[in-house]
Amino acid sequence: VLGADKNVSLCHGQVVNLTSQYNTTGLSAVWTFHNVPVPDPTSAGINGTYQLVASSMHGCYDTAMVNLNIHPPVVANAGQDVTIEYNVPHRLLGSGGGSYLWSPANLVSNPRVYNPQVRLTNDQQFYLQVTNDAGCSAVDTINIKVLKGPGIYVPTAFTPNGDGLNDVFRPTAVGISKLEYFRVFNRYGELVFETSEINKGWDGTHKGVKQNIGNYIWTLKGTDRYNREQVMNGYVVLVR
Repeated sequence: VLGADKNVSLCHGQVVNLTSQYNTTGLSAVWTFHNVPVPDPTSAGINGTYQLVASSMHGCYDTAMVNLNIHPPVVANAGQDVTIEYNVPHRLLGSGGGSYLWSPANLVSNPRVYNPQVRLTNDQQFYLQVTNDAGCSAVDTINIKVLKGPGIYVPTAFTPNGDGLNDVFRPTAVGISKLEYFRVFNRYGELVFETSEINKGWDGTHKGVKQNIGNYIWTLKGTDRYNREQVMNGYVVLVR
């Protein structure tokens, strides 16, 4: 007698060895899934019911079933990579599960909450492990760059060629609470880009048309966390 049917739960990406669920020593055993023989019963990983038919040399047989439940994948989210101000508190924001574990644990205010606070003096990568109620886990990372501030860091060149690297010209605002404007002009003084959104940048186009390679003038005005006005201007080179 094989015994009662079984229910098995797995995390996404895991497999179960069906042959270990029942003792079939001395028996001829065949596992099927939807009436089709299972190619490898030692590595089953699809939701559904698996049936075992076992028979002896005397013609006796018994059946049993394993109901396999695969939990949905856990999606950990540690947040997007960010630039923060040197030695100024910053709050991380994770999501995706029931419990959280940040590491390195000694660099966060509480490693077991979704939104711990950090205060950094060097660039740092954090790992976030998220676990759901079924005990399934996933990991994500966030890279944090630390710059002295308050201030605004502006690159001298960018390459809007669609390769996903340095395609957008944008200032990096550190300790800036408000951006009044960020403007880009071509060599003829024509405004080709303007925004007041602190994380928005220029993709090298104007009215949907790719702009020529060469030098462009930029200017910006913002307010830092001490309520001081920050006004800057300079040149950027568009390279394709």
